[in-house]
Amino acid sequence: MEFIYKLFIKDSKTVTESNREKFGIVCGGVGVFANVLLVVLKLIIGIITSSISIIGDAINNMSDSLSSIINVFSFKINAKPADKEHPYGHRKSEYIGGLLVSVLILFVSFELFSSCISRIITPVETTINLALLIVLIINIIIKLFMTILYRNTYKKINSISLKAAYKDSLNDILTTFIIVGGLYTGSLFKVNVDAYLGILLSIYIFISGINLVRESIGKLMTDTLSGDLVEEIIDKIRANEHVITTHDVLTHKYGEGKAFMSIHVEMDASYSLLKAHNIVDKIERKIKDEYDIDILIHIDPVDLSDDELASVKTIVEEALKDIDESFSAHDIRLEKSENRLYFDLEMPYKYHTRSKEFLDLVKNEINRKVDYKLSIDINYK
Repeated sequence: MEFIYKLFIKDSKTVTESNREKFGIVCGGVGVFANVLLVVLKLIIGIITSSISIIGDAINNMSDSLSSIINVFSFKINAKPADKEHPYGHRKSEYIGGLLVSVLILFVSFELFSSCISRIITPVETTINLALLIVLIINIIIKLFMTILYRNTYKKINSISLKAAYKDSLNDILTTFIIVGGLYTGSLFKVNVDAYLGILLSIYIFISGINLVRESIGKLMTDTLSGDLVEEIIDKIRANEHVITTHDVLTHKYGEGKAFMSIHVEMDASYSLLKAHNIVDKIERKIKDEYDIDILIHIDPVDLSDDELASVKTIVEEALKDIDESFSAHDIRLEKSENRLYFDLEMPYKYHTRSKEFLDLVKNEINRKVDYKLSIDINYK
């Protein structure tokens, strides 16, 4: 499909923040053209041959044209820069486009299911004629081309809306094969099997539509960086000689190519504020340059000369391991004037409903070994 990209995109070999939307717009534009071509062709042949089925299929292609138009507009909005009302940009519009196309896929599955039920209740004699065969063959060729184009492009730019368009085109090809198979079997054996095959296909289309709806809604609600990428970035930060360790990592994506990350790093408390600031500033710039991710680093000072704090850390860590191996603590600090111990307790999400129970266990276990007032914040991982 590279020849399509080269026709409309200058530097099509690599995907960048500046040209990503162009891939989506080109793909959607080709989809509009192809589907409008099919609509016109099917309407002409359907009217000439007085074939209701061909005219009905032309109407179906109108919904495919709508899907392509939605993709074009979502990518155009996607490309708009950030403004006062949308400081994080407009990149989530692509997810909305994917959701709309997914809903259209669900609509097609309901329509197909309804048509098949009607065909079973009121059987219609199926016949094969030359005009119908020509339309079906052309439909398969064009839809196969669009399926390959959508698939290649959605993988190239990681687009949920083009993934939905790819699934839609693939469903169209399967539907056409069902029609051909049903017509051939019906005319050969005088058995109307296309309706039953159509029901199975409508169920498949419905399931694929539901999965795409869930994926689109999931990305709209919250979309995070991949675990492997986050681990890679954490390793880079921890490799800095001034960083003791890291914790409290949060990531969020505002569409493809617009990601944010925040992380806490522990540093020697003896560093001046200016020195610590310069260290994290260099780390932030390095991550931005290498990964194009906006990162905010919070500094947690650690007094490495305090033997009492070191002893307390060991006690806390051992107490947590005795309760559950998955528990951990960070940002441990002593406020000696108040005789108070502060730290953040990390536990798996699965314990969310039992957090109060485990918090009491942790407090009791620690107070058996040290006599501090405890202030514990719970984080989940």
